[in-house]
Amino acid sequence: MYIQNVTFRQKKRLWDNLELVKNTFGDGLWCVIGDFNVVGSPGERRGVNVEVSPGMVLEMNSFNSFLVEVELLDLFPLGRDYTWYHPNGRVMNHIDRALVLEGWISCWGSTSLWVLPRSISDHCPLILKSSDLDWGQKPFRFNNYWLENRKFKKLVEEAWRGQRGEGWMGVVLKNKLKGLKEVIREWSRKEYGDVTSKVDNLMVEIAELDVIGERGSLSGVEVERKKKFEEMWRLLRSRDASLFQRSKSKWLKEGDANSKYFHIVGVIKISNF
Repeated sequence: MYIQNVTFRQKKRLWDNLELVKNTFGDGLWCVIGDFNVVGSPGERRGVNVEVSPGMVLEMNSFNSFLVEVELLDLFPLGRDYTWYHPNGRVMNHIDRALVLEGWISCWGSTSLWVLPRSISDHCPLILKSSDLDWGQKPFRFNNYWLENRKFKKLVEEAWRGQRGEGWMGVVLKNKLKGLKEVIREWSRKEYGDVTSKVDNLMVEIAELDVIGERGSLSGVEVERKKKFEEMWRLLRSRDASLFQRSKSKWLKEGDANSKYFHIVGVIKISNF
């Protein structure tokens, strides 16, 4: 939810409409999160020239009455006390919040609201966490770009031959596949994990070799630089292939994966959710 800096009457109309929706459709699993552009108490504001005016008292009372009537719980923020900061840094408010019904807590368990550090925005990002749910291990996904790695075939063959099993062949096959999956998962984590950091480090190393080549002998520099470029392109190709495979796109050919494009698609999907 995003509420612009509108008049009190407009905010009151929104509270009334939400209350009408609640009374019409029942409880359900409500979770309303975003910028409400209102504080619930004087303690949620801090800075110079933030005296509590009669209009602010009216707005706070209206918002708190809305929470009581709709039976919404205002989750206590963790990490930071305030979520919005004026560009001059002299005024800060707690106006971004998460409101939930008891049905949400019953379904998703104990829920906490964390306020994360902000970057260039004047608002802090919020993250909602459920401490009672265990989603288990991340599902295994076979990545096609593994097949281009020269080490992959040997890894699979050695891992498969290294496993022994007894009993019904169906059980043996299942256990060997399970063991192979863990071997591949660990190998992929070491080989491709944290691609961004690896690429950044390689770029720094290549830049250092460029400087050495400019100021001294080229002996050995070109060979080392070529190896690092090959490693960097291998990592970039693996990242792009992974993006392509996840996109399930039918109108792009492999190699045309564009991380900016897929990021925009992801943003659009989230905004339409």
